Amino acid sequence: MPTPATRPHDARSRAVVACVASAVLALVLGACGEDEPLLRPAPTTAAPTAAATPSASPAPAPTPSVEPNPAGLQPLPADEIDASFVTIENFFKAYEYGLESGDPAPLRSVSGKNCHMCQLLDDNIVTFAEADAEVTGGKFAIQVATLLESTNPGHQAWRLTMTQTLTTITEHDGEKSELRSFDGDALVEVAVGDEFAVTAIDTTVDE
Repeated sequence: MPTPATRPHDARSRAVVACVASAVLALVLGACGEDEPLLRPAPTTAAPTAAATPSASPAPAPTPSVEPNPAGLQPLPADEIDASFVTIENFFKAYEYGLESGDPAPLRSVSGKNCHMCQLLDDNIVTFAEADAEVTGGKFAIQVATLLESTNPGHQAWRLTMTQTLTTITEHDGEKSELRSFDGDALVEVAVGDEFAVTAIDTTVDE
C-alpha cells in the first residue's frame, strides 16, 4: 500500500452541512414586458392618404434568468486526486444548499447512482421541503483528509477527520428538535474518470 497522502484543512475551509450521527449520517426530516411604442404616421404636406399600418411585434416579456450553479459548487481541478476531494466538498455543500432550499438537484449531480447514503440524504432534502421545516446549525468542517488505497477500480477512498455542530430542526408549528454534534472520522469513496461522484460514505470507522 502506498503511503497515504494527507491533506490538512486550515481555518479557511468552508463549513458545510452533513448531519452525522454515531454509526451513520443522521437522517433528518426535513431549501412584464415593456409597453409597445405608439406608431404615428410621419407628417406630410401632401393630400392625406390612408396610412399603411407598419408591421410590429409586441415587445417580448423578459425571461427570468436561471442560476446555473445555485449551490456554488466548485469546478473540478485537472488533477484527479484534487478533483476527487473537491467532489467531496461539493457533495456536502450541495447537501447544505438542499436542506436550506429544498432543491436536491445539486446533490444528485455529485451522487453515485448506487450510493445508499446519498439517496438517504436526498430523501431528507425532499422531506424537509415537504414539511416546510427550517434547519439551523449542523455545520460540518473537514480538518484532515487522507487519501487511501481503494480496492474498487476507478474509485478513490478518503479518510476524513471532521466535526459537526449541533443541528436544530424547527417544524412549521414551531416545535423544535435537535441532533447531536459529531467529532470523528469517516470514509468516503469517490468515482473518478469521466464523471466524479460520491459512491459511498461510512462513519463507523472508529467503532
